[in-house]
Order: sequence, then structure tokens, then C-alpha cells
Amino acid sequence: MTDARTSGPTPPGWLPDPTGAERLRWWNGHDWTDHYAPLPQAAPGAPLPGERPRLPETTPVYNVYIWLVIAVPFLAFPLLFLFSPGVFEFNPLGSRSEIAHATASILGVSLAVGAISWVLWAVTVLFAFLDWRELKRSGVERPFHWAWAFLSSLAYVIGRSVIVHKVARPRGLATIWWLIGVTAVSLIISIVWSIGLTSSIVQYYYNNGYTGALGI
Repeated sequence: MTDARTSGPTPPGWLPDPTGAERLRWWNGHDWTDHYAPLPQAAPGAPLPGERPRLPETTPVYNVYIWLVIAVPFLAFPLLFLFSPGVFEFNPLGSRSEIAHATASILGVSLAVGAISWVLWAVTVLFAFLDWRELKRSGVERPFHWAWAFLSSLAYVIGRSVIVHKVARPRGLATIWWLIGVTAVSLIISIVWSIGLTSSIVQYYYNNGYTGALGI
């Protein structure tokens, strides 16, 4: 038998049994002998092949970047309030210039909100990359990839939390709970704001006698 690494004879030693049996067999340098030995066992607590090693308990698993990944998308939330009732309160029976002005106001606010939302999305991806880099520096092997943040911050935070929890159990899940909490509060506020905005607009058109023009 030859060693492909040296292109020469394989030196004597314990090698995997060529018959495929789960054991070692002694190679004397020329032939296989009838001496066998069990495969070495992994040390207690050692990671299995392909498994991520656990982090020491003193290794931090949270950093400022992951909290920014959670927080930044919700900075777009106050932009909703740019859509104040006044933006939608105009005379639908007025002149073309009045209607055009109102339409331009609504379109301008929509474009501004969209542009700022794209900027915040890009910043979120950047913070996800920085968080991923910090996890690698902390010793996390194959942390959840930051590119998932392109899809959504929710996908990245959940995947990141699952991986960190595996290597730093019981830590690592606080980010999910914070994300759930912030999302729930934002959803409630959005619903209340939407109901209030709709009520204000309907009341405006009703008080000014425009309901017929709008089919209300």
C-alpha cells in the first residue's frame, strides 16, 4: 500500500480496516496483520463531526449590532404618521388643479416613505453583516448567514437565534422574544392608527357633504 500524500510506501501504524469494518487494523508497512483495535471514541462533550462546538459560558452572544437589526426596521414605523388626515382631506368635486395638488401630496408622501424604508432596509442588512462578523470572532462556527437579512430582518433574527442557542444553551433566544414583543406592539399601534385615520377621513367627507361623490 502506498500513501498518496508522499507517493511512497505507507509507514506502519493503526489504520481503518480496509474491509470496511468499524475498527482499526495494524499495517506493518508491507501487509495487513491480524491485529485489530477499536476506533477511538470522542472525548465526553466533544462535538460530533459536523456539529458546531459549544461556546464557553463567558463568551458574549449578544452585541449592539443584533439589537440594531431588531430596532432599525421599526424606525420606519413613525413614517406612517406622515399620512395625516390632512393629506387625504380635499374636495373631490373641486377643480382639476385642487385634485391634482392633493394627488401630488399623497404621491410625494408615499415616495418619501418608500425611499426612507429602502434606506433602513439597507442599513439593517449592514448591521446583520456586522453581527455575523462578531459571532465569527466570538468563536461561533458557521453562524447564520447575514445575507438572510436581504429577505427580512425577521428571517435573520430567528435563524441567528436558533444557531446561537445551539452553541450557547440556554442563551441566545432573547433576541426572538424582543422581536416578538416589538412586532406585537407595533402591530397594535398600527391598527389603532389605521382605524383613527379612516374614521377622521370619513368624518371629514361626511361633514362636508362629499359622501355621495365618494359613494359612501
